[in-house]
Amino acid sequence: MDTRIFRASPSAALGLALCLAATGAVAQRSAPATGVDDYPPALAERLARQHGLEQQAAAKLSSPRSDFIISRRRWSAGDTILVAFNGGTPALHAAIAQVATEWGRSANLKFDFGPPGRPRTWSTADTNYTAHIRIGFNQPGYWSALGQDSLNTVSFPPNEPSMNFERFDVQWPHVMPARWKGVVLHEFGHALGFNHEHQHKECFDEIRWEAGEAGEPDVYQVFLAWQGWDKAKVDNNLRAIGIGPGVDLASPLDRRSIMLYAMPAAAYIRKERSKCFIAQENLVLSVQDKQGARQAYPGAAGEVFANAREVVDEAISRAASPLSDAEAGALQTRTSTIAVAQKPLLYIQFGSESQRSLARRIQASGRTAGFMVPDIENVKNKRAIPSEHQVRYFREQDKASAEAAAKVLEAAAGPVRVLAVRGRVASRVHRNLIEIWIAGPTT
Repeated sequence: MDTRIFRASPSAALGLALCLAATGAVAQRSAPATGVDDYPPALAERLARQHGLEQQAAAKLSSPRSDFIISRRRWSAGDTILVAFNGGTPALHAAIAQVATEWGRSANLKFDFGPPGRPRTWSTADTNYTAHIRIGFNQPGYWSALGQDSLNTVSFPPNEPSMNFERFDVQWPHVMPARWKGVVLHEFGHALGFNHEHQHKECFDEIRWEAGEAGEPDVYQVFLAWQGWDKAKVDNNLRAIGIGPGVDLASPLDRRSIMLYAMPAAAYIRKERSKCFIAQENLVLSVQDKQGARQAYPGAAGEVFANAREVVDEAISRAASPLSDAEAGALQTRTSTIAVAQKPLLYIQFGSESQRSLARRIQASGRTAGFMVPDIENVKNKRAIPSEHQVRYFREQDKASAEAAAKVLEAAAGPVRVLAVRGRVASRVHRNLIEIWIAGPTT
């Protein structure tokens, strides 16, 4: 797996999430055919502009740390990543979740799909992010945002998907593409911040960029015939991702990686003998995929850029040449995305359906106060309900967030007790996570 972190450039701005293909077209609107599927045109244009402006701005700053912050798309080790669905059945949601969590067996990161038996959902009417990853089924193709880009308000606003599996909702369970599990693993690889394996430098050197002496077609002709792509799209999706200040991980080429897709042999100089050629898409995580996941998300909690905005602003003030308004705006969007990714998670628990409306009000107030509030859950018969309103936190550095949550709860329900949870339960929490417990009737 090529675990290098994407560093946008004009020649690689759209190379971040080409998608695995699948067979299994059905009646009416067809599913993606075997091959590759890229972003819908409007989304591709937004991403190209955003990443291009980021790269232009970073080039003017001459600050390795700010460049790293701007370019890095990966989450922090130990994060809990909220996932939500729009469309599809609970059975489909559970199937996708089961496949996606294979990444979590290697990476120190948790995908949270919602309470057991009740997967989290998002809506096209949302004005706040209900989840870090928002899965849809109605857009063309299979694709995903790269890591934290899913929270970029310009490219992936709260009311739009950050990951898409076209027609899975109508194909489940009987006419699903044969390779659907590989598709899910591939897209969740992008959601973790991993690039395509074919953008490895070794593959770049293998691709036939110019026609052969014996008249062999170049890669542009191959993709025009295979996918209908023009030269710009081929360059955007196949050109190698260089190693620079924004790249902190690299790995050898892995032909078994889930992040490598199969392109026609004619695209390579040595055709079937190319080290990058595979006849069929890989459908499972390779050994190196798993190793890369452990390296990207190690056991220790990762670095959190709490002062990302300050670092970038300082670099801007020292820039050799001034940034344009568009470039400055792109950097502001990028640092805002980091801030959204770091929002504390606030879970709301109660013991009676009569308290659901109160929980909804607390949820809305919590979002206004700066929390990401994914769920309200009736935990009667699952957990012991306290006799007093409580706010619980698990790490000493999260005490201020707990106190902010206590103010939200107190304004809605009255006196609150703030509790620090210690021991084994707390040891498993590696990010800013707060729980609100609403006391009172359990009938």
